[in-house]
Amino acid sequence: MVKQILLFYLLLQTLLSATVISEEQLKVVYTYNFMKNIEWENSSHSCKLAVITNNIELKKLFSILVEKKRVNNKKIQLSFHTSSADLPNSHLIYIDEEYKHLYRDIFQNSGNGTLLISNEVDDKQRIMINLIKINEKLDFQLNRANILNRDLKLSSDIVLLGGREIDIAEIYKDIQRKFERKRKEVNELNRLIESQKERQLKLNREIEEHRTELAQQEMLIKDGYLQLKEQKELIAKHKRELKLKQKELREKEKELEDSHIKLKALLSSVENSHHLLEDSQERYKSSLEQIASSQKELALLNNQITEKSAIVEAQADQLNLQDSTISYLEIAIGIFIFLVMFVLWANGRIQSDRRIIENQYTQLEELNSDLEIQFKTLEILHKDVKSSIRYASYIQNAIMPNIELFKRYFSDSFYRWYPRDGVGGDMFFVEDVSDNEVIIIVVDCTSHGVPGAMVTMLVKAVEKQLITEIQYGRLDGSSPATILQYFNREVKQLLNQSRDNYSASNVGFDGGVLYLNKKKNIVRYAGAETPLYYIESGAVKMTKYDRQSIGYPNSSEDYQFYEYSFSTETTKSFYLFTDGYYDQVGGDKHVMFGKRKLVRTLEEISEIPFEMHGDLLYNILENYQGNESRRDDLTFIGVKI
Repeated sequence: MVKQILLFYLLLQTLLSATVISEEQLKVVYTYNFMKNIEWENSSHSCKLAVITNNIELKKLFSILVEKKRVNNKKIQLSFHTSSADLPNSHLIYIDEEYKHLYRDIFQNSGNGTLLISNEVDDKQRIMINLIKINEKLDFQLNRANILNRDLKLSSDIVLLGGREIDIAEIYKDIQRKFERKRKEVNELNRLIESQKERQLKLNREIEEHRTELAQQEMLIKDGYLQLKEQKELIAKHKRELKLKQKELREKEKELEDSHIKLKALLSSVENSHHLLEDSQERYKSSLEQIASSQKELALLNNQITEKSAIVEAQADQLNLQDSTISYLEIAIGIFIFLVMFVLWANGRIQSDRRIIENQYTQLEELNSDLEIQFKTLEILHKDVKSSIRYASYIQNAIMPNIELFKRYFSDSFYRWYPRDGVGGDMFFVEDVSDNEVIIIVVDCTSHGVPGAMVTMLVKAVEKQLITEIQYGRLDGSSPATILQYFNREVKQLLNQSRDNYSASNVGFDGGVLYLNKKKNIVRYAGAETPLYYIESGAVKMTKYDRQSIGYPNSSEDYQFYEYSFSTETTKSFYLFTDGYYDQVGGDKHVMFGKRKLVRTLEEISEIPFEMHGDLLYNILENYQGNESRRDDLTFIGVKI
């Protein structure tokens, strides 16, 4: 029992030195330990505690005590009062300093088995346990006689909890010195543990960053490999189609060339035959003229046949030769007729091929006409889509935050918002919680373009509801972690993303919440897959972030986000980026920009005036991007307090 008391006192002293414990907390702690070290004769199933106070904080602490603690395995039955009237029969009655004037009446009217705990009561003869302040520290006094007269058994170790009696004063001082030594040992041990934890956290952060970069590089390599594979397949397909087209064209050209050669040869043969026919006709005419002339001469020289028999014989030989010539002429005419028929047949084939080519040309013209109609239809659709996106861009710009409010809290600041496709899934909000409090919310929704913009509309609706809850005091607006938890819960409920229900809406967002209290010089931050960059003592640092997005069917609805706190006395510059910045591919090696390069970039521009940082960061990323296409929407914000 003594060891337990010593451990309790050591813990109490350590808490007093480590954090500021209120006087109300000490009163509740003392009351609970008095209850544990008093034995009542009239035992029951519960320990009845009556508290006479009007202190709201004290009531709250007593209520928490009743919920979490038991006395000797018995529940604590608690009741609050502001007068001595209608006090129930209780094992213990606590009387706050504000109502100490009721102590005499309560002491006289309370029966056996009731322990009274009072605050700053001067009547030392009637007190049982009286809480007092000594050197600004809460202590207590005991009157053993009054406790024993009430049939209460007092533990011999209760005075070691801090009570003052003359015979234990030296014991108490000696124990206090020992406890002080123990406290220093515990503090030193805690310091060593914290130092070890910091080293371990730093090592874990470095390991996590390496893992993240490796995962990003692997994803980039996989994406590049898939794109290269698709491009190779597409090129191979185009090559195959081109080869088929070229083969078809060569075949058509060969057919046309062969037809042309045949036609040319045929025409040449016809022309030769025609010339031959003309020559034969000329010879035939000449022969007829010679026959006519010979007949005339035969008639005139009929009487001279004998004399001129040699001439007649010669003429007879000439006639035989003419008959032979006529036979050749008949053969030539037959050949000419055959050639004419062949030319007519070849011409028919040529006309048939021409009709086939004309039909194919007609089909090509019809196909070209259909393609022109489809192209015009696509042009109309493209114009409609561009018009719709332009109008959607007007709507998305309309829900952008109040920039005047942004400048009122952060006069030295910048923001950049660049949707990749006119509209996008990036958005940021600036809302004032009170005259001295403001929150900045940056979100990167699933996808980009029109789908991402639709998700931002949903997030904007939840954000408006969130601000209403904060203004009516139903939600803690000073806790970024609580705000992210609210977003997560509401988005999952709106999209029916419970684990028990199937939901095709596999959407959500990554983002961060930054809270500023100008009056108290406090900054808090919580991030869902989104780090916060800040400058502290001239060095650029990056917070860790929860590996948990907002929404999505597989995420936990009860996830608790981690929250960081900063003092604006030492940390004044803060930056928030969506992943469109450090996931952009470019540079000589065509890799992502990355978080490490972003930290080095912020270090390089830290000495330049803050209002120039927005343009510098954009120009640096644009130069790095080079000829690469933009991969995602881009949003980044910087504030200096």
